[in-house]
Amino acid sequence: MKHQKLLLQIGAIFIASILAFWIGLVVFLPGMVKKSVHHYGQSIGHHISYESIDVSPWNLKVDIHGLKLSKESEDKNPLLHIQHLSVNAELIHLLIARVHLSEVTIDQAQIFLLRTSNKQGVAQWNFLELIKSIQALKKSDAKPSNLKIEIDQFQLKNSQISIKDSIKKTDYVFKDVEFQAKEFANYAPTGVQGVQSDYLLNLKNVDLAIPGSANRLKLSSLGVGGHLDMIAQEKIDLKINLSVEDSKLTSTLSYDLKKADLDGSVSFKDLPLAPFVALLPANEKLVTEKGSVSAELKLKTNPRGWAILGDLDFAELAIYEPKEKDPLLSWKKAYFSKFELDFLEKEQKRFSIQELVLTQPLARFSIGEDKFSNFRRLFMKNQAVTSPAPATKTPSTPAVLKVAGKPAFEVDIKAIKVNQGRMYFSDASIRPGFKTNINNLNGSLLGVSNVPGQYATIALDGAVDKSGSLRARGQAAFEDPRRNSDVSLSFKNLPLHSINPYAMTFAGYQIDDGRIDVDLRYTAKDGQLLGKNRFVIRKIKLGEEVPDFKGVRLPIGLAIAVLEDSDGMIDVNIPIKGNVDSPEFSVGHLFWQALRNVLSSIVTAPFRALASLFGEEGLDGIYTAPGESVITPPEQEKLEKVAKLLEKKANAVVEFYGTYDPQIDRQELARVNADRAILLAAGFKLKDTEPLPNPSLSDPRVQSGLKSAYGSQVGRIKLAQQLIRLPNTPERWETLRKELIQAQNINEARLIALANARANNARDAFLKSSPEMKDRVRVGKAQEVKAEDAGIPLGISLISK
Repeated sequence: MKHQKLLLQIGAIFIASILAFWIGLVVFLPGMVKKSVHHYGQSIGHHISYESIDVSPWNLKVDIHGLKLSKESEDKNPLLHIQHLSVNAELIHLLIARVHLSEVTIDQAQIFLLRTSNKQGVAQWNFLELIKSIQALKKSDAKPSNLKIEIDQFQLKNSQISIKDSIKKTDYVFKDVEFQAKEFANYAPTGVQGVQSDYLLNLKNVDLAIPGSANRLKLSSLGVGGHLDMIAQEKIDLKINLSVEDSKLTSTLSYDLKKADLDGSVSFKDLPLAPFVALLPANEKLVTEKGSVSAELKLKTNPRGWAILGDLDFAELAIYEPKEKDPLLSWKKAYFSKFELDFLEKEQKRFSIQELVLTQPLARFSIGEDKFSNFRRLFMKNQAVTSPAPATKTPSTPAVLKVAGKPAFEVDIKAIKVNQGRMYFSDASIRPGFKTNINNLNGSLLGVSNVPGQYATIALDGAVDKSGSLRARGQAAFEDPRRNSDVSLSFKNLPLHSINPYAMTFAGYQIDDGRIDVDLRYTAKDGQLLGKNRFVIRKIKLGEEVPDFKGVRLPIGLAIAVLEDSDGMIDVNIPIKGNVDSPEFSVGHLFWQALRNVLSSIVTAPFRALASLFGEEGLDGIYTAPGESVITPPEQEKLEKVAKLLEKKANAVVEFYGTYDPQIDRQELARVNADRAILLAAGFKLKDTEPLPNPSLSDPRVQSGLKSAYGSQVGRIKLAQQLIRLPNTPERWETLRKELIQAQNINEARLIALANARANNARDAFLKSSPEMKDRVRVGKAQEVKAEDAGIPLGISLISK
């Protein structure tokens, strides 16, 4: 009995102690917690408060309501505001030096993350400032705690995370945030210090503005889950299961904390592209109706950088501009084989693809009324698009010699293959607007690289509109393809009426009908461009002139009449050249300038125009010697070449008109007439079509002829006086010849007769090899000209029948 009483007394004392402990928890713990929390908040420079705390001693549960954590100055927007925090602990684990929480629940939390700049202008986040304050409380010589903490389930629900960046002027709000962590422990599976846990984060109805873009990132659901294992100061193993809409992304990562190296893999299938298209920095909202990507990728990082490699398989994609029926960009399929982006070395970054295959790609390129392209309008940094300022002339700068060397970012694409591609082009900057389509584009680019000295080969074929064709061949150095390339483009059977808007805008005429073949070849070497543009036009039918045309109206009608052969074909060449490093360089400008020059010179310098159009050289003009009408053999050869060029140009009429320089020809014609009289009197036979030789005054026959011509034209008495006065020396004969020349009477009629003789001789030389053109060669009225270094330029014009 005594033992029973003793046991009962001991049991009563134990129960009383427990009751006293529980009562103490209920009565004194809230006050102690409040005081400790207030003191701790002051130590870290923050204010911590709560509305109420409830303790359930029987199941070791604590409920805190209205918990706030904030800086004094941020009381209106606290860093953390929790409506309800519930913690359930288990007593039995405390007996083995462990804190085991069966459940931690945070309900209706509001987390406010703010970035501002301090007085020194340094950017800082409020939560990072809190972490630094907490770490500052730790003693430098404090030993790591061996206390093991376990949480069976941590849950954050019905919560909101707000992010405000006052520096970048951006605000993000995530509502209905849910986060779970299960089987959490602050030690690794092996028992050493670390972390292990399963986790799951769910976000619903994500709607975020994209900086620098009119688009928004919209997701109905986003989930991130997986498992985390970390061994302190050794490694982190992370499994990630990402859910975007209805697509899954899985990843396994391993991070070596000692080497700061990460290795891992990422795989996903049918990941929707619409949310990521919204990330493009476009000035207008882009719409994506379909598109997904699948991949098997490997990741690697080190302290110097990172790398990603694998295969990317893009399914059907279509991206639209607002209010546009046709897509801006689309494809049926795009496959990146052995894609690699290597940033492991700071000095040498690399992007490579073994093969890129594009199936049924489409691009729509349009130029607006303000002369801006749709791509420039979408992606230019300044959203306020204004018309380009008028071009101003700037002094040309010498080309900068580029030093060959390996680029800091190396691009290496072994092959790009295009299957059944399309391109839509429109130009609203001219009136009326221009539209054309390139369809069924097939071909490849091989060896695309930006390494100096490496050239990519180009081979593309396609169809233009309904009946035309496109062929592209050549090679280009993608380090700077403008400076080093050799590319040929060939367009066949294009309808001329399709380029009517350009003809009306730049030439002032409409084109009603006709077909054109275009062969272009552009060769650039170290910035020096040479371009050959060949045009074969068939059955062109010129329409009406554009009324109130404000540009320089080109002689299109005359050019057609002159250049078109009897089969209705025009075959011309227009070369261009320039330096691509010049600030004013533009291929289009060079071409239109060359075309204007050629067409204008059909009127002002027809032979030069023909030489340019037909690829001939040395046809700048026809010249005669001053005072003479003879067409020399070199000039005859020029005339014969032009005759051959114009033989089949049934509508072209050539008109020669004689020319003379009143001053030069007057002097030289007097010399010619005097010398001819001397030589004829000496017994030499001369033809009007032969060059006149200079008389040799040391020849007795020439001396006799000189006396005869002098006596008949100057006077015999004067001759006798000179022969008596002047000794028989070379100076005597020079004086007599000079006085004979001065005695010539060269009036306007004789100069016009000289000019007409030149025109008639030119006509005869022109018809020598092409007599069938007799009805298409005329002689016009003589005109005065200025002598040039090459002689007296013969007047020539091309007209139509």
